[in-house]
Amino acid sequence: MLKLVGAVLLMGGASVIGFSAAAQLRARVRCLRAFAGALEYIERELRFRLTPVPAILNGLKGIDNKPAGSFFAACSKSLEKLGEKPLSRLWRESLDQTGLPLEEEEIRLLAELGDIVGRYDAEGQREAFALARER
Repeated sequence: MLKLVGAVLLMGGASVIGFSAAAQLRARVRCLRAFAGALEYIERELRFRLTPVPAILNGLKGIDNKPAGSFFAACSKSLEKLGEKPLSRLWRESLDQTGLPLEEEEIRLLAELGDIVGRYDAEGQREAFALARER
């Protein structure tokens, strides 16, 4: 009887760990898809409409995906401090605040992208966003 209870507890624990890992993976995939779509949107705005980056960030704050939408909302809100701090620092602070369900390399890629946002001409920024989306 004790062996049966132990086996059931072991299987239950393994199931919980598996379901938890699957949920984390689903959240990561959802977040990456939202960021890929947002990067494509930014790239197109820069290419065709030459929209200023602050206006693009304001347009992205309404993304339905919770982590990505929260990130762009934090970026949009932090634009009030744009004269005090550079956009790259505001971008990184927003990354730190939102706690995205991404791996370290993916967060680093987004942080590096923040160093390019608003710093170079539209073509250079567009290429950086296209490369980031690809990666």
